[in-house]
Amino acid sequence: MRSMIVVLLLLVLSVAPVWSAAQPEVKVTLSAHRVVKNAQGREIVSSGETAKPGETIEYRAVYKNSGTVSARNLIGTLPVPAEMEYVSATASPATASASTDGVSYSRMPLKRKVRLAGGAVAHREVPVDEYRSLRWDLKDLAPGTSVTVSARMKIKANQKGPVLIKLDSLNTFKAKEDTK
Repeated sequence: MRSMIVVLLLLVLSVAPVWSAAQPEVKVTLSAHRVVKNAQGREIVSSGETAKPGETIEYRAVYKNSGTVSARNLIGTLPVPAEMEYVSATASPATASASTDGVSYSRMPLKRKVRLAGGAVAHREVPVDEYRSLRWDLKDLAPGTSVTVSARMKIKANQKGPVLIKLDSLNTFKAKEDTK
């Protein structure tokens, strides 16, 4: 019995360091900025809580690793709200992928197969108003470093009145534990 207790104690002590292993601590700060042009045609970027139909919003997500180990295989996702449409070629970094369903992602511009009148199949670009989500493969994020992703969205013209700019539940991320 005594030897069994010693074996169990050694087993628990040998596993304990795994339980207390350092983890990456990735925090996301999301901000929304209205983008308008002044009388001279220059862009003015300002914060705001509402936007009108036709106006452009730039969403920025800053991923910061406050932990002591790298966050491996970090994926950043930015949904496109239903009342907005993605503004083509504004994703930064430009390596973003897009999705029409939030599940399957491909490099932009998205393409789909269409059957032509004669039965032939052709590839056509998916209109950006069908994009529902953007995703970035941010790879690894070292301790104490950060990375910013951004994209512009336009409030759809068919919206009635000002649209409240919501930040909650807009940005998500996934990080795998450092394996080194």
